[in-house]
Amino acid sequence: MKKATAALILGDLQNDFLHPEGAYGRAGQTSADIAALPDRLAPLVRAARDNDILVVATLFTLVPGRGGEPIISPHLRSLRPFLKAGDFAPVRASFIPAVSERRAEAVTVERSRAQRGAVEEQDESPGYVTFVRGGQEYRLEPVKEDDELFFVIRDQTSGKTTYAASRFLYSALPKNGFVELDFNKAENPPCVFTDFATCPLPPPQNRMKLAVTAGEQTYGNHR
Repeated sequence: MKKATAALILGDLQNDFLHPEGAYGRAGQTSADIAALPDRLAPLVRAARDNDILVVATLFTLVPGRGGEPIISPHLRSLRPFLKAGDFAPVRASFIPAVSERRAEAVTVERSRAQRGAVEEQDESPGYVTFVRGGQEYRLEPVKEDDELFFVIRDQTSGKTTYAASRFLYSALPKNGFVELDFNKAENPPCVFTDFATCPLPPPQNRMKLAVTAGEQTYGNHR
């Protein structure tokens, strides 16, 4: 096998398929073997990345139509009548703007530098987002970068299957009081690839007690 022409392709390893609280799990259409797939495949994925073999993940998506209900063909609807709005979709989070009577809350960000320890800087946050998963409410504070919200996050996969220090997540600006958080787009900071990069660490409020298994995973021996 030639590394330059090899690839590992993962199809539809998503919580709505696999997790007991996902779309299929709620309908009783899952199994222990299906739920175990991520852990079973993790060593293979790590081996591929450690050997510089391309890893590609495909995702199943339901596009919302008018009113928010997903656009589903009659055939799929007859097979999966339990699919509903919000299934196979990004997290929809409420956006709470900073109180207008005071300055937007400053977020402390540590930046690590090779052989130079860390420094701190203050970045203003335009507000925060809040969402619920598994009955637990989570709150994240972004900073604004150009025409996007920029989140520096850490979760319960950090240091295990994802980079220990942080991951980055960008989202569009709020619309009608909501922000879409697509954790499939969580990405590694440049510090994953070199010891000479400057990377922010997540502020305490962005360190979630939640396993975000979606998004970019750890690279090489960096954990």
